Amino acid sequence: MESSTDLRVKRTRRWLQDALRELLQEKPYQKIKIGEIVYRAEVARPTFYLHYASKDDLLISVFDDLFSDFREAIEKELRRENIDLPLFGTLIFNCVRKNAQGLRTILDAGVESLVEKRFRVILVDVQQPIKVIEPVATESEILVPYLDDFVASGIFALLKRWVKEDMVIPDETMGLIVANMGKGLREMVKA
Repeated sequence: MESSTDLRVKRTRRWLQDALRELLQEKPYQKIKIGEIVYRAEVARPTFYLHYASKDDLLISVFDDLFSDFREAIEKELRRENIDLPLFGTLIFNCVRKNAQGLRTILDAGVESLVEKRFRVILVDVQQPIKVIEPVATESEILVPYLDDFVASGIFALLKRWVKEDMVIPDETMGLIVANMGKGLREMVKA
């Protein structure tokens, strides 16, 4: 019984996400109403609220799905103990290239600050195991959230521009830019 419930939940969430994606192709995010989303998804309004607290919450779930490949790739490399800054950066841009259309739709929706905040959360989450491998000096711990903000904002700005310019620069080159950005910062806080 539990697995059929899980499948229904996944299916309903997918319908709601697909409905939002379709509507984003037609109109600005701010003009989309929850009623339109549930109508397009063919679910009841109470069903929407069983799965999402708000329209923003639904948008964040769409954004998270775009970066699920990145999370999986990082986890795989961590298990192999094969992670370094160039690879970390390259994996971000591999994921963005694979999901460029979806990301382009979200970036064009006028919700940049919302998705940039979420991008920071994603980066901080995937960096936690890396920080265990490369510990931070105790006296530098206070700097870490500031540096996380700086790096996340910088990478987000790079990926926005890269997507808008049709991703002509290779993923590996973008990964090296990220690595060089982070290299000096890591030296500042190394234990």
